[in-house]
Amino acid sequence: MRCLFKRKIVLLGSPGSGKSSLGNSLLGWRLDDDSRDLQPFHVGHGLEAGTLESSYSSGPWLGLKDSPGVTLIDTPGFNSSWDDLEQLARLLADLETVDLFVIVFKQGDRFSAGLARSLNTIGRLLGPVWPHVAVVVSHWSFDSDSSERRKKSRINEKR
Repeated sequence: MRCLFKRKIVLLGSPGSGKSSLGNSLLGWRLDDDSRDLQPFHVGHGLEAGTLESSYSSGPWLGLKDSPGVTLIDTPGFNSSWDDLEQLARLLADLETVDLFVIVFKQGDRFSAGLARSLNTIGRLLGPVWPHVAVVVSHWSFDSDSSERRKKSRINEKR
C-alpha cells in the first residue's frame, strides 16, 4: 500500500462501532454533508456492514488546509474470522509502521474476544502496540433518558 502521508492511523473495532464515520470526520467530512457519496469511507446503517475490507484514504487532518497530512486505514469490524485477521496481517505488513491504533467502542459494548485476538496479532507483527493506542467511545447519546441511565450507573465522560 502506497500511502500519501507518513502519519498512519489504523481504525479498529467491532462492526457498527463507528470506525468509518470517525475516519471521515478525522479527514474533515461532516455527517450532514450532501456529498456523502464522495466521502472516503462508506458508512453502513442498521445491519448493513459499511466496511467489508480494509481501505485507506489520505488528507489533511480534520480537513484543515494548513494541517499536517494523515493516512487513515479503515478496517472491517472484527469478529472471530481468521480471514479478517489474515487481511489485517497483510495490511500491516504493507504499512510497515503505524503511528496510532484507534480502538472504537460503541457505548455499552464490551471488549470482545475477536478484538483481543486482533490486537495480539498486531502485537506479534509490530511489537508492543499499547503505547500507540487511543480508545474512542462512540454512539454516546445525550438525550435525557441516556443521561439519567448513565448517572444511575455512575458512568460519565471522565470515567
